[in-house]
Order: sequence, then C-alpha cells, then structure tokens
Amino acid sequence: MNITTNSQIRFFESPDIPQVLLLMKELALFEGYLADFAITEQYLAEQGFGSAPLFQVLIAELDQKIVGYGAFYTVPFTFKARPKIVLKELYFSENARESGLGKALFTRLRAEAIALNACAIEWLVLKDNHPAQAFYAKQSAQLDSQWQNWTLALP
Repeated sequence: MNITTNSQIRFFESPDIPQVLLLMKELALFEGYLADFAITEQYLAEQGFGSAPLFQVLIAELDQKIVGYGAFYTVPFTFKARPKIVLKELYFSENARESGLGKALFTRLRAEAIALNACAIEWLVLKDNHPAQAFYAKQSAQLDSQWQNWTLALP
C-alpha cells in the first residue's frame, strides 16, 4: 500500500475521538497494559480540546478512516531555553503499516516542532519493538545512550 490522494495527515477533532480511542486501545494491547488502560472518550474530549489542551493528536486518514495517530505534548522549559516535543504515542493499525503514512505523520510532527522552535522531539520505544526502532532510524532519529528511563509508580 502506498500513500494515495485518499489519505491525509491532520490534527484530530472531537468527532475523531471514538476512532482514536480504539487505536489507543490497540496500542495498549500491543504494549501489554490494556488492563490498566483508563483513557475514555470523555477524558480525550476534556483534556485534548479547549483553551489549553494538555496534548495534541495528529491523525492519519486513509479512505476517510483513521488508521494511525501520534499523540504528543510540548515541554516549554528545557536547558536550551527552547521547548521540546514529547511524542507519547505513535501507532498505526496493522493494515496501514508500510503504507508511507507513518513517515508522513512523523514528517508533519517534525514540521510542527520546527514551527514551535523546538530543540528536539523525544519518545520511548519498547526494547523489543524492532520494527519501530527501524522506522525511527529511517527518520534520522538516534538512540540516546546517555539517559536512562526511570519511573516512580504512585498509587
């Protein structure tokens, strides 16, 4: 499958919430945290829209169906005195992988980051998700070997 005139990358709108939520649940299943997944349509509506949304979502559409998304947020404060983008999730349904839409969405995210004068885009990848690692390497991203990812789980 290749990108066609029947595809587009755009920011999500409130009518997209049900389809985006389904893809988020697919990702949760794939990454093994579906039992802990707590995001709802209401949460996406309340936190993703309004005067100060907490995150943004770019979606990939193919034949008017949402087949992928990238959820991200901006960190306004960095040591470089420029914001950075944190890509929280990037996911495509299995039938849309290798379509070129992932690259198109990532290219759009890069353009949005440049427009914000961001110093970087950062994200996490599961250690055993080799296809994702290969995809990001093709986008000229590099593994940051200087930092470890630490977590303090809270009740």
